Amino acid sequence: MAMDEPQAPPSRKKFLAEVDSIFLYLFTVEMFFKIIAMGFVLGRNSYLKDPFNILDFIVVVAGWIGFFFESLSSLGFSALRTIRLLRPLRTINRFPGMRILVKSLIDSLPMLGDAL
Repeated sequence: MAMDEPQAPPSRKKFLAEVDSIFLYLFTVEMFFKIIAMGFVLGRNSYLKDPFNILDFIVVVAGWIGFFFESLSSLGFSALRTIRLLRPLRTINRFPGMRILVKSLIDSLPMLGDAL
């Protein structure tokens, strides 16, 4: 027999939904400030020239799509919620040393495959 997963109390679900909305608003404001300061596509140092900013953009847009289409979860929009798992990667932008470390790890993955 399969065991049913325990359900979170409604008050906890409501709290988590509110926190999720707050983070979505904050990340959106941050994204717009960066776009205003750096430019969106044009220019040498524009917002979408940095791969980590592209990740931020994808996470924010997916968050808003999930926010607006939450009632349509039966249509497959729940898969967009998995993109929110990438939110912790946003912290990489805050710490330059961490960014170098993660970039080095990602760059070394093909070499690890050769070693296996």
